[in-house]
Amino acid sequence: MRILVALVTIMVLAKSLPAATIINESAATPCDERQQYAAWVGFRPAEGEIVHLNPPRFSWPYNPGTIVPRDQVTEHTFTLQVSPRADMSK
Repeated sequence: MRILVALVTIMVLAKSLPAATIINESAATPCDERQQYAAWVGFRPAEGEIVHLNPPRFSWPYNPGTIVPRDQVTEHTFTLQVSPRADMSK
């Protein structure tokens, strides 16, 4: 009996739901031109930028201003030094 009551309740509630919404090309948003080269990031944090995220996001291009095709990307090694002081002392 409980199952029957539950099924009837579901059927009644389903009838009160709005009709389905169809999403088509009219819902598309314009492309953001910044995404054209989204694989290549700039310096983060930027020089002199104060960030409030801890830990901050670190990223920097090996050769800034140069866009290399994905199939020509090579590996590089970097050394990251972090200090709470501007003079990099401990």
